[in-house]
Amino acid sequence: MVRFNYDQRELSRSRQQMDEIIGRLDNQEESLRVTFGYGVNLSELSLMLKLSKAIKANTTLQSIELFSNKIGDLGIEILTTALTGNAYLRNADIQVRLLNCKIGETGARHLAKLMKTNRGIEELD
Repeated sequence: MVRFNYDQRELSRSRQQMDEIIGRLDNQEESLRVTFGYGVNLSELSLMLKLSKAIKANTTLQSIELFSNKIGDLGIEILTTALTGNAYLRNADIQVRLLNCKIGETGARHLAKLMKTNRGIEELD
């Protein structure tokens, strides 16, 4: 299993570094757990779109955690679209943790839709 755990202490918030990290998520050969923890800034739309693209291509994702990233409803829409757009991940057992991501009513609707279409999601925090 490959674990990517990043928080503010482990990396700067530079866009180039975030681009490189997200690029590493594509085409992993081993099961994958991804954590972008406290202080990592994924609220920028272009970064969420790159993360979404990587998720759509990945077939080994087991867990994605986006603690305190303030991605909001638009970020949740992008994330849930990626998770439902990947045929493999629709049936895989996945944990999704989104503590303190500034999710409103619209984001909650997107998460509810995700739960209906992705039967493999075993945990949603």
